Amino acid sequence: MANQQLVLNVTLHVSTDGENKNVCQHHSSWQLLVDERNTLGLGSVPLLKSVSALHSSALAFKDVCRNVTEVPFVMASLVIYFHTSARMTRK
Repeated sequence: MANQQLVLNVTLHVSTDGENKNVCQHHSSWQLLVDERNTLGLGSVPLLKSVSALHSSALAFKDVCRNVTEVPFVMASLVIYFHTSARMTRK
C-alpha cells in the first residue's frame, strides 16, 4: 500500500492514446486513478489528463491508407518529388 500511495502521490499527469477504456467517464483507467487518489486523500491536486494527438492521427492515417487504395501511391509520389527536389537544390 505504501508503494502505491507513493506512486499516486508523485503522478501528476497521464497521457493515453484516446481509447475508450482509457478516457471514458465511468470505469476508465483515468477515472480509476482519480478514484484511487481520492481514496488515499490525494485528490487536492488534480490529475492532469491528455490524449496524444500524434498517436490518434497516426491511427487515423493508418485506417485511411488501408481503406483508400490511392493514398500509398500519392504518398510515394510526394516522397519521390521532395527527395528529387532536395537533390536538385543541393546542386
